[in-house]
Amino acid sequence: MKSTAPALFRFIKTLNHRKVRGSYRLLSACRHYWARDTITYALSSSVSLSVPIGREDNCLDLHDIFEYETDLIEIFSSALVSLSNVTLIDCGADIGLFSAVVCSRCDRIARVLAFEPNPDVQEPFRRNIESLPNGQPYSLAVSSFDGFGKLNCPSYDETDHARYLVPAQTGIPVITLVSSPVYLST
Repeated sequence: MKSTAPALFRFIKTLNHRKVRGSYRLLSACRHYWARDTITYALSSSVSLSVPIGREDNCLDLHDIFEYETDLIEIFSSALVSLSNVTLIDCGADIGLFSAVVCSRCDRIARVLAFEPNPDVQEPFRRNIESLPNGQPYSLAVSSFDGFGKLNCPSYDETDHARYLVPAQTGIPVITLVSSPVYLST
């Protein structure tokens, strides 16, 4: 784990943010150099996020992180201002980006319950969620059914973020939050 991204990564991401033609393809072509690199970014004085930059869906720098869902996070964080001891439930958390950004912007979160079924991101997912206030990561899927499921990809997009859950006889454990109140108890 590194605290500073490699120079080539930073250079290409700068080109990418400045919308230089070809920079996205250059980033895609070079991503294999960082296949094992995880960079830890400080989002605030108390929140950091570990990002596996060699993974297509998480090839993020600090600029990308702070630009992630800015309107949603602003509205969400503002809605929590009058509350205290909030439990944030993050279903399909991936590496915990949403939870980390919200926790870095809002001091009302007392507990984070995060669910992520993708086995490819379990290490950064666990590390990131456990570093949040009373963070509890669960390697489960949350859906409208209990049982098991598998992650499928549509033919037009094979990235992890396009995957969706379908019922299966075996595979990923699936819960509903209503039928599994153990996760919501104090």
